[in-house]
Amino acid sequence: MGLKFYADRGSRRTRQIVADVALALWCVLAIWAGTVVHDRALVAQSGAQKLEHGSSSLALDMTDAANAVAKVPFVGSEVRTPFDKAAGTATDMAGSGHDLATGLGRFAVLLGVLTAALPIVLALVPWLLTRLRYAVTAGRLARLRSMPGGRRLLALEALTSASPRALAAIDDDVARAWQDDDPEATRKLADLSLTTYGLRLRDDVVENGVREEDVIDGSATDAEE
Repeated sequence: MGLKFYADRGSRRTRQIVADVALALWCVLAIWAGTVVHDRALVAQSGAQKLEHGSSSLALDMTDAANAVAKVPFVGSEVRTPFDKAAGTATDMAGSGHDLATGLGRFAVLLGVLTAALPIVLALVPWLLTRLRYAVTAGRLARLRSMPGGRRLLALEALTSASPRALAAIDDDVARAWQDDDPEATRKLADLSLTTYGLRLRDDVVENGVREEDVIDGSATDAEE
């Protein structure tokens, strides 16, 4: 299945390119916003990390103090008890700080990803559906354009899909003109079918197995002879 993502005509192709560039810029902006949000969320994590490190340092100091007072004769074991309790409390606080820092780090990543991904998905999905639908239809019309008898097939496409006003502008009885294989009506109908998707009715379209440009060249040769 051949796909054609860009039109032949400049105006339609320009709009498609502008849309692609705008989508790319939008994605870059969304990623930047996600990075900013992630960095801002990490500020809270730094506070939790400070709590973890400070509590760990305090627990170490209390443990050293408990070991020091334990050497006091007779009362050492009783005196160290408050220091051991303080060391245990500080260790618990360090663990809580570590868990909080880990949770905030994960939350910052999740928040940053959502901030970037949500606008990207909201823009990318409709763009992708629209472009794929265009690429499939334009590719099919381009294949018809290159086939022998392609103009009549394209003209039939216009007869079944174009508006009555557009058809009436070509001929008062456009269906009869197509049945009679009127070359002018067939050409206009084929061009109408292609113009809808920004495609051109190329001069080298194969008609009945012979390219029009070959017919023109052959006529010119006969005239010279």
